[in-house]
Amino acid sequence: MNDKVSAMFVNFILIICVCDCFGFLDGKRFNPGNQLRQLQNHEHGNQPRQWQELVTFVYQKIEGMERLLADKDERVDQLESKMASQEQAILQKDAIIDRLAKRVSDLETIVMVNPIQEAPEPQSHPKSNMDLPALNITTKLGVSQTSSFEADGIRTTDDSQQLSGENHLLYQTDKKEEADTMSISKMWRSRQNRVAAPPVKQTVAFHTALSVRKSFKTGAIIIYDHEMLDHGDGYSPSDGLYIAPESGTYVFTWTTLGSSHEEFQTVLIVNGAVRGSSFSDTSGVGDYHQSTAVVVLTLNPGDHVFIRMGVTQLAQGDIVSEDIRYGLSTFSGWKLD
Repeated sequence: MNDKVSAMFVNFILIICVCDCFGFLDGKRFNPGNQLRQLQNHEHGNQPRQWQELVTFVYQKIEGMERLLADKDERVDQLESKMASQEQAILQKDAIIDRLAKRVSDLETIVMVNPIQEAPEPQSHPKSNMDLPALNITTKLGVSQTSSFEADGIRTTDDSQQLSGENHLLYQTDKKEEADTMSISKMWRSRQNRVAAPPVKQTVAFHTALSVRKSFKTGAIIIYDHEMLDHGDGYSPSDGLYIAPESGTYVFTWTTLGSSHEEFQTVLIVNGAVRGSSFSDTSGVGDYHQSTAVVVLTLNPGDHVFIRMGVTQLAQGDIVSEDIRYGLSTFSGWKLD
């Protein structure tokens, strides 16, 4: 489109130059005022034929440019209309996707809250006299007898009381109700087998302890080398670091059994920052002293947590951990679901 407009503009300039040349040939310069007067004379029929053709050519070019501009505007309007309709369709599809996602979430919540319970086994109850149907009794001799059981007792009608001989009775009863009950029970158990209950999610947790009595200097990491529980594989007994496997709220607790005539501090470190502390003081007594601290934190996956020896009275802090007599010094943590 731009190329066409440029070509028309160039043609128009060339026409003006040619007209100017005609003026020089006649001994006159090109003057717009003179050309206007000549155009007015042309309206009265006095203009030369060449000038009329030139004016007609210019008018045609101008009309062509106007038509091209009108076509361009129409195409732009069509494109804008298509874009608006496509945006509306995208919004409708997004709304449908949101509704489907909400429905799936609701179904998952229903399955988690109301797991399918196994149907109880049907219990069989003895039928009373009211529930017993009438029995048709046929003797071996081909004589028919009918016995009716009623609520107030048993009434028997015998059409052939004079007959004697060995009779073989064949009882025909209706088993439809019992068969229907057994069929429903089997169908429920089959559905229970097809729809498995969702697996139980295991809570992220760990529990460790010192295997033996150890001493630590200020700033040293207390490595609890006896790992007793680690759901989530977050604790490393080789370096004493716990790395959070999931984001959420965690509870950490550690118990320290200090030796006699000692005074030291233990601190909880999360990503290099102190987030909790505990103090054991047996400097004035000749016995062991136990201290426990609990800290609740919000962690992200990959956060590092460990226990470090803080300020000590002596050169080292002596931590006792003897399961048989005194007790263990432990470090534990778990994620709140």
